[in-house]
Amino acid sequence: APAPARAGLGMADAYEGLGRRAEAARCLVEAAKADPRLGAESARRCAGWGAAEYGAGRYAEAAGCFEAAASLDGGRTDARFGLADALVKLGRHDEAIRWYEKAGKCGVSSAPAPAPARAGLGMADAYEGLGRRAEAARCLVEAAKADPSRRAECGDRCTGWGAAERKGGRHAEAAGCFEAALSIDGGNADARFGLADLLRSMGKNDDALREYSSVRRLGSPDQRAHAYVQIALALAEMPRYATAAAELVCMAAKAAEPAAPAAGRIAELAGHCSRWGDTLYGQERDDGASYCYALALSIDPCNADARTGSGNVMARQGRLGDALEEYGAALKADPRSAGALVGAGTALCELAKGKQHADERLPEYLRAERKFGEALKGDLNNPGALTGAGRALVGAGTALCELADGMPRADERLPEYLRAEGKFAEALKGDPNMYEARVGAGRALVGAGTALCELADGMPRA
Repeated sequence: APAPARAGLGMADAYEGLGRRAEAARCLVEAAKADPRLGAESARRCAGWGAAEYGAGRYAEAAGCFEAAASLDGGRTDARFGLADALVKLGRHDEAIRWYEKAGKCGVSSAPAPAPARAGLGMADAYEGLGRRAEAARCLVEAAKADPSRRAECGDRCTGWGAAERKGGRHAEAAGCFEAALSIDGGNADARFGLADLLRSMGKNDDALREYSSVRRLGSPDQRAHAYVQIALALAEMPRYATAAAELVCMAAKAAEPAAPAAGRIAELAGHCSRWGDTLYGQERDDGASYCYALALSIDPCNADARTGSGNVMARQGRLGDALEEYGAALKADPRSAGALVGAGTALCELAKGKQHADERLPEYLRAERKFGEALKGDLNNPGALTGAGRALVGAGTALCELADGMPRADERLPEYLRAEGKFAEALKGDPNMYEARVGAGRALVGAGTALCELADGMPRA
């Protein structure tokens, strides 16, 4: 070889002996310039050194070797890919992308994947390093097109990026990643599921509904279950509560096949239906409310809130006996349900109010008083229980006064007036300004005083 070429070869051997392979590779470049016949062999040596340095984690040395190999033989895709891979490891992502693009355009097969596929995979790594995951996902789409055996791997990476971007609040990036995953595989339930949740969180309910509908056909049992819930929640926000509740019933019946839904999921679903029923009840849309409560109970017959809501609808419709049955079922499921206790007490007061005779009214008012008392044990400031307790106490006190009024003997009347006085006094503890309790207390005190006078009048000794 010419002297400069021979010198370059020798210096390359010497630098290799020193472990300075990037400098050795530069010497081979100079040798090949002096003797072009050395180009192919020098490129092979540089690429080999690059692979060895890369494997040892010396990425700067590897980059120097691969760059030398690529300059010696532009057809060596392994050198271009190796250089791009090393640049990614060095954090020089923009340069890496340019080298991946050069390597991918050659169209030559290169293990472990065709060149366009390997380029797409590498560019995806580089774009991810730059924090541009939507662009990285588009590169994976191209990689999967070039090498269909990589579809599952590429789709999973896009889906994972989408989930991470959504968690970070970068919705546009997340959407790009999920859409890329679906362009790779339209049957990717995880990606469809992630895109649907993303659209839902962005308030795009119509688009989300379409995606959830696909998840119901494609997803795992847990994903299908979640899809039904999210469809219902989206419908409820529109708002279409009854339809939403119906979706939940379908979910409970179908989505968890072959295993039955867990108890926690059952309670969650019934709770959604019951809350929508409460909303409709508050809007005085009793038919819709009843429908939602019934669906909640078809999912979970022991749901105390749904039983209470159903009882409230019946009570407002004047079906007090049916309402009391519902409140009783609610209390059987949850003996401390404040809503059921207050509802039952209120219904008992209404029932008593409709009775003509005092001896019929008194037991109902006393039962109502006990219900309100139980509610107040759980929450001393429960406004419904406080108001109801006052009403029941006044009702019981009034009934006692009426019973006493009808008794012929003073010794029979006195105990009833004193009991009545106790009821009115208790009512006034809860609300010192309650007009009915003040009037009733006056009536009871006068009655008791009169009875005492009559008893005194009949006594022989002063």
